[in-house]
Amino acid sequence: MGSLPEEGSVYGQRLIPHLIDDIAHNNGSRTFCSLVKSSNIPDGFQDISYAAFANSINRLAWWIEENVGKSFTFETVSYIGPPDLRYIILTIAAQKTGYKALFLSPRNSVEANLSLLDAADCRLFITASKCPPTFEALFKQRDMKRHIMPELHDVIAKDQVKHYPFVKTFAEAQQDPFIVLHTSGSTGLPKLVVATHGSFTASDTFQQMPLLGYPPTMVEPLKDKRVFLGLPPFHSAGVFNMLAMPTYFGMIPVLPPAAPLTADMVNMIHVYGRVKASIMAPTIIEELVKIPDHLENLKLVDHVLYGGGQLSKEAGDLAVQKTGILSLMGSTETMLLPSHVPDKDEWQYYSFSPCLGAEFRHRWEDLYEMIIVRQPKWESSQAIFYTFPDLQEYSMKDLYSPHPTKPGLWLYKGRSDDVIVFSTGEKINPITMEGIIGMHPDISSVLVMGQGHFQSALLVEAKKPSKSLDEKEQLLDKIWPLVERANKDCPAHGRISKEFVLFTTPEKPMLRAGKGTVQRMSTVKLYEPELDDLYAAPQSVPAQVSSTSLDLSSEESLRGTLRYILAVQLESDRFTNDDDLFAFGLDSLKVANLVRHIKTSLEKAGSDYSQIHQRLIYSNPTINQITYAVMAAKGKSMYAGAPGTEQTRQQKMQSIFEQYSKDLPISARSPTALNPTATKSVILTGSTGSIGSYLLDVLLSDPAIAHIYCFNRPHSTPATSRQSQINAANGLTTAFPRTKVTFLPVDLSIPYFGLSRSTYKTLLHNVTHIIHNAWSVNFNLSLQSFQPHIHGVRNFINFSTNSAHNASIFFISTIGTAMEWPTAHRGNMPEKIVDDWSLPQPMGYAESKYVSERLLDEASRVSGVPTAICRVGQVAGPTNGKGSWREGEWFPSLIRSSFELGILPSDLGPMEMVDWVPVDLLAKSLTELFLQRPHNTSQPSSQVYHLVNPTQTTYSAFQATIASHFPHPPKLVSLSEWLAAVEREQDLQKNPAGKLIDFYKGMVEVGEKGKKMVVLDTARTKERSEVLRGMEGVKGDWMEGWMRGWGL
Repeated sequence: MGSLPEEGSVYGQRLIPHLIDDIAHNNGSRTFCSLVKSSNIPDGFQDISYAAFANSINRLAWWIEENVGKSFTFETVSYIGPPDLRYIILTIAAQKTGYKALFLSPRNSVEANLSLLDAADCRLFITASKCPPTFEALFKQRDMKRHIMPELHDVIAKDQVKHYPFVKTFAEAQQDPFIVLHTSGSTGLPKLVVATHGSFTASDTFQQMPLLGYPPTMVEPLKDKRVFLGLPPFHSAGVFNMLAMPTYFGMIPVLPPAAPLTADMVNMIHVYGRVKASIMAPTIIEELVKIPDHLENLKLVDHVLYGGGQLSKEAGDLAVQKTGILSLMGSTETMLLPSHVPDKDEWQYYSFSPCLGAEFRHRWEDLYEMIIVRQPKWESSQAIFYTFPDLQEYSMKDLYSPHPTKPGLWLYKGRSDDVIVFSTGEKINPITMEGIIGMHPDISSVLVMGQGHFQSALLVEAKKPSKSLDEKEQLLDKIWPLVERANKDCPAHGRISKEFVLFTTPEKPMLRAGKGTVQRMSTVKLYEPELDDLYAAPQSVPAQVSSTSLDLSSEESLRGTLRYILAVQLESDRFTNDDDLFAFGLDSLKVANLVRHIKTSLEKAGSDYSQIHQRLIYSNPTINQITYAVMAAKGKSMYAGAPGTEQTRQQKMQSIFEQYSKDLPISARSPTALNPTATKSVILTGSTGSIGSYLLDVLLSDPAIAHIYCFNRPHSTPATSRQSQINAANGLTTAFPRTKVTFLPVDLSIPYFGLSRSTYKTLLHNVTHIIHNAWSVNFNLSLQSFQPHIHGVRNFINFSTNSAHNASIFFISTIGTAMEWPTAHRGNMPEKIVDDWSLPQPMGYAESKYVSERLLDEASRVSGVPTAICRVGQVAGPTNGKGSWREGEWFPSLIRSSFELGILPSDLGPMEMVDWVPVDLLAKSLTELFLQRPHNTSQPSSQVYHLVNPTQTTYSAFQATIASHFPHPPKLVSLSEWLAAVEREQDLQKNPAGKLIDFYKGMVEVGEKGKKMVVLDTARTKERSEVLRGMEGVKGDWMEGWMRGWGL
């Protein structure tokens, strides 16, 4: 039976010392916990009653008073001993005598434990008669009073002792220290956390959630059940489950022998312990499922619960076939987080109770950080604000992704500290990869590493360390299929190659926290020398590549060796010497590898390699162009004007325009106006992107839209699932009825968009409007690399001319296509196509969009295709506070880096004027515009709109709002001073602006040259868009919401 409130007390105000004494007095025979009788588990179990437990506490309290004395200032007393019931008895005995207990992990280093003792100002030690060697070393380095505690059998002896009272009320004790715990040290040295009585009473309130009409929390299946507890008593989860769970919820912990926990031991307890559930670290579950008998015996329990780390999906999917799998989420600072019991097939997901006060704020891709926000209604349930009473919100630095179809379900994806940021600025979350590889039966643990380097490396700890190189190679071959499986769903820049696998040595095992999880940062630091050697070695590219030197003797020989190296890197040789290599999988990591290889070859040849850099490859993305560039660097002057290098950027744009416009279809069809009241069928490209998800949400709510065909690139995750995740995180609809939405994987650059003929024919018959929003946002790529996108525009033109309804094309362009307007023109940029190839910003992204604008305009004139172009300025986060502004963009990155550096630009130079459009308002305005079908026989050209905020403000206007979110008032500096500080900070995780350094340099240069920024005329757009006409300038509360979304 769970403990009901005594008369005059309420859930959330019952102190654990009082409850233990009350239960012992009123129902003393009730079982508190169960201990094994010996190390041989089949010998049976000894039940400890509440009367015996309370008596043991009283006995130890009197022992403390007699041997140590009472405390009146909550002095800290540390205890070290075998992992048995004495830890829990001491916790309450220390409270009764005025102390607070501190428990150190024997797995901590001496350095870590010394720092914790210093932080706690602890000079008093109680130990068992025998201590681990690490603690004997600790006593030699620190002057401390040491007392030897009686043996466990003496502490729990049956003879009665006098009651030792605990006299404080909840009002008096709620903020008093209850116990001193420490964090696991997974991300560095462990930190001290003083948990108060209120930190524990908060969990008592979970019992009232069903009474308030909410689902029961995760503790419900454990009420009044015998539960095996495989967590150490010195760990916060062990203390919580030995005190809060029994006293508040009636759980009966069944404890293992005082020895290192193994899968065999747990299996024996399942067989002989009469337990209904088990709580243990995920590493033990992963060991259990590898042994067929142990896996089968999971049927003996109703539930297996885990905490302290992530259970791999592979292990969980095996275990859930035999029993229920539940995850307990919490931390030393927060205690147990209230969550609901998920459906069996969603065992990985969390559904957090409203009493937690959780908000999920977007960080990157599909990852969201959970923030606990203080809420007066739920304050008694929010343990974190007992631990840190001065905070208004708290981040555990945990990352989640939303369920693809069920709002409110969240999948844990690791900590933000786990995220690896490569030297290229790209990121990966290594947790899923580690879970897959770590499932191999010969592996104890793995870590994916690479922070600040150019690619991932893998550190492997084998159960039986390999003694020779041959044995390591054999083990690598054994685990390689799992590595390849992990690589399959990982971004290219995060994939592991065989040359980047390290094995631990017996002398340096992975460092572990008390809960058994690997201490990531400490282990990476431990292997830092080996890791540095690995990255410095010539195998920084695949072995067959690293052994191949570029043959610089002639153009043909260089071209041949380049082809070989790139064929290995791209795992394909289907490209010609004039094909764009980025279309065949060349990415930033492979570019970095190729540049290093070229530099090394030129250095060996005694040639200058100073002109070889990554930008050179992006600007020359074919075998022939790279060949000419390398030969020019080698000093062959004849290559200075080689093919592909002599054209100006304007000539390149014109050439590509002519390539795609020379054979536009000529239509005799008379432009026909679409009945305004007729229903519309729409193709929307890029619906899973930032703008696209909001556009889809608006279209779904419009009754005039009969059907939406969402075009997205093929992906390993189904489009419906990805769309649901993105929309759920942004507070948008996740209902996609098949009668209204069809998701189609497409390649816009190939015939029929890669669809079947029947599907394509259906689209030709149904579609009335096309909203073309999808475009690769990569400012490194050259115009040439954007040709597949331009080809896609041409394919849409062909589609329109063949479609039954002469489908209109609404192209979402960019202000970048008009960025150079002030250089040669006066006034504002007009809402029309201007024949000036110098207009776009000099980067492939803007140039490709300008070429596409011109192509669509030509298609209107030649082919009678109804087209409209909307040039969009800076898109900001939403106004409703539900979604967030993606942190990787220039302004969020500027703010994050400023926050970390403690400085803030006093102005933004040429970007000082703020005409940003929030993304939710942008989507509504775009919808108003595209529905006004551009059929106008008197002006057979593209209609042009400009979507920038007509109510301008300045960055300075909300500078104070930004500064108010900093921990200390930031120092205001010039933009150039800010840029210099950003360049000095090398840690890209805390300094994301470092990844966009060229962009900020451009801002500074434009400001120093006094160059004017383009201003877009919005007269026609305001006439056509009610949303734009009424749009307010960026407001302080919008900025507040964006700052909260960034966790600031």
